[in-house]
Amino acid sequence: MQGHRRFGSWLAVLLLAPLLGCAGFLGDKRESVEDAIEDYSTFLRWGALDRAKVFVEPLKRPEFMAFFEAGRPYQFTAVEVGTIDYDADTLMATSPVRFTLYRLTQATLTTIVDVQRWRYDPDGGWLVDPDLDTFRSSSR
Repeated sequence: MQGHRRFGSWLAVLLLAPLLGCAGFLGDKRESVEDAIEDYSTFLRWGALDRAKVFVEPLKRPEFMAFFEAGRPYQFTAVEVGTIDYDADTLMATSPVRFTLYRLTQATLTTIVDVQRWRYDPDGGWLVDPDLDTFRSSSR
């Protein structure tokens, strides 16, 4: 009888292993999008555009680089990542990221919220579709 219990335990482990592995896989994706959002936003804040562009959708990279390299009339002073809405089924995520900006032409701080939309690409990792209009509107 003890042999049957041992076999049943191993059978349960073998049947549950793929499910547990899948849960770990999805957990890793959630953690990696959190890291991607934090890294992208921090690189953007500090003007490390070559490092930030790695996270930008490939077709949007030229526009992204042209926009930020052209120089905006402000300086980032702070960044705060909000709650991440993660969808494990579609491997997409959104998160509001609050940037505090100092306008060089004014002596005031301005806060904008960039709602970042991310998707997972198996070949490129997590990629953001930047909403440059949010930043454009803050420089007027």
